[in-house]
Amino acid sequence: MNNRNTKFGEKLIKGIAASPGVAMGKVCIHKDIFPHIPVLPIEDHQIGSETRRVQKAVEDIEGAIRKDQEIIRRKIGPKEAEIFWAHLSIIEDSHYLAEVFERIATQKIKAEAAVVFQIRKYEEVFSKVENSYLEERILDIRDIGKRLLEPLMSPLEFDCPFEEPVIIAGLGLTPKDTLG
Repeated sequence: MNNRNTKFGEKLIKGIAASPGVAMGKVCIHKDIFPHIPVLPIEDHQIGSETRRVQKAVEDIEGAIRKDQEIIRRKIGPKEAEIFWAHLSIIEDSHYLAEVFERIATQKIKAEAAVVFQIRKYEEVFSKVENSYLEERILDIRDIGKRLLEPLMSPLEFDCPFEEPVIIAGLGLTPKDTLG
């Protein structure tokens, strides 16, 4: 059988476009990583190192957020870059981080699971409030959570495996996903 003549087929996917125009090409389905994070137990002596891992991740992503903000400010405009101020305010919120640290210590779980629990908590609270501004902040919370998870985990198997440009499709893309 000659594989060069094999046709993969076409599928029409409808959704909200993040950019104008028409595109044809390989599609990468962007998956939600949060349901796939295992809740792994830790020992008492590991609590400090798990907390330090989160602190290091926070330091790393603060710089990355500021860099992304500057890229968007230069390439698109200052108004569009304002979204990253919300992200910085979340990651710099001592209450948000304190709850992650407390969960690591009291539930004795790895940092990744503590971050996911925190994201789910905020999603649940924000989704119950009938306020469009807070509903929009759910995406910001998810973006911060994903940013925190990336340095805590080995390379994400959920990222698109292609080396060339692709069309990204997913149920919800964060500002960081869109920028990438």
